Amino acid sequence: MKKTLLFLLIISKIQAIYAQSTLISPANGIEGIYNNNQTLKIQTPNNKSGFEHTDGNVILASFIALNAAYLMTKTLHPLHFSTNGLTVPTMTLATSGNVGIGTSSPTEKLHVVGDVRISGLAGSGIRTVKADQNGVLTTSVQTNYYHIPRSSFLSVSGNVVNEIANGGIYCAAGSVGFLEAPIQLPDGATITNMTIYYVDNSGKNLFVELHRRAYTATTSTSLGSFTSSGSAGAGGSGNILNSLIGISSNNIVDNNAYVYYLRVSAVNSMNIAAVWDGVNLTINQVKITYSY
Repeated sequence: MKKTLLFLLIISKIQAIYAQSTLISPANGIEGIYNNNQTLKIQTPNNKSGFEHTDGNVILASFIALNAAYLMTKTLHPLHFSTNGLTVPTMTLATSGNVGIGTSSPTEKLHVVGDVRISGLAGSGIRTVKADQNGVLTTSVQTNYYHIPRSSFLSVSGNVVNEIANGGIYCAAGSVGFLEAPIQLPDGATITNMTIYYVDNSGKNLFVELHRRAYTATTSTSLGSFTSSGSAGAGGSGNILNSLIGISSNNIVDNNAYVYYLRVSAVNSMNIAAVWDGVNLTINQVKITYSY
């Protein structure tokens, strides 16, 4: 009899060792108290789940594969995260792969409802956040360009504005007039310089100024200017020349206090307003370099 009992005990041990699964279903759950740093361990082969929690519909599982650990749903259901025993999701990984913070229905790869703080972008004052060519967010100052085409220049003195085949414009010959073009740069941008593209085959000079004017002011301030050579034959008729002028003072754009614009006119050798010289003196376009 003793031999029979011993044999049955050995058989049951072997069955327990090689069993594929064991179902434990106590009415009040399982509670374990572990001392001496002992833990409950589940060891599986690679590419196998460790534990599964299911209500018969949704399956939550742990998984290890390719030297990585996973916490997942094995069914087509989202994975919610919460704290303090709350059943309201704090963060959600949707079945689409989108992640939601503050929302359980994210519509983008990262969908945040609420404020976001990125310590790496912190600094003094208000920071302007930009994306670099790799999509990395940064507050680093970058060089930018703003162009003013010929179509932006309009007469503010009632003169007729003409154009020539090379793309330049001018006030009708024999008239003293001014052309102006608005400038709309981002608030806080720093204007570095301007490149003026023009034609000067005249005895007159082309005079270009960068102005700023307070909204209620009747006069403006010149932040920088350029005067062409005014030398007859310079560059030849129709050749587009270019000159660079630097802007070093009052060059930080303040759209709350000022409006900015370019003014173009013809002047004589004494830098006094003079009549235009037709196709011999034109403004073609302007490129403004600024940092932001």
